[in-house]
Amino acid sequence: MTPKRVLIFAVVAAFLYAAFGYWVVTNFEIPELSGWAWALVTAAVVCQIGAKWFFGLQFRESAQMVGEKLSPWLAFKAALVGAGVARLIPVGGAVTPVAMSWTVRDEAEGTAGAAIRATFLNYAGLLIITGVGLLVARPVDDRLQVGS
Repeated sequence: MTPKRVLIFAVVAAFLYAAFGYWVVTNFEIPELSGWAWALVTAAVVCQIGAKWFFGLQFRESAQMVGEKLSPWLAFKAALVGAGVARLIPVGGAVTPVAMSWTVRDEAEGTAGAAIRATFLNYAGLLIITGVGLLVARPVDDRLQVGS
């Protein structure tokens, strides 16, 4: 799939999401979003796309370590497929490396290990960030007491 086709697919998907969102907002009693809320939604969209791009670059780097050459767009496509599979099926995160290596199977062989490495690093980073967030967000009065 060429970058142009990926872009066309992304534009069509964004249009369908926007149309569905408009239908939901107009047909159901959902409170109106403020300007600040729309800014947060926009920032979240940009962050999600950026995260998938960097996940793809991480996969590309891992594939290069085993001698395979992937373009950034192909790695991005593999990251999108892997992330999509992880969200669509229960316990899909375990299948993410399989989906990623299957996506690039025609251009590069033997990328399953690279996909496992990229997925492991991605989830390890997610767990670290989640743990730090839980430590920051916990109430101060909720400390563990010795002997209680």
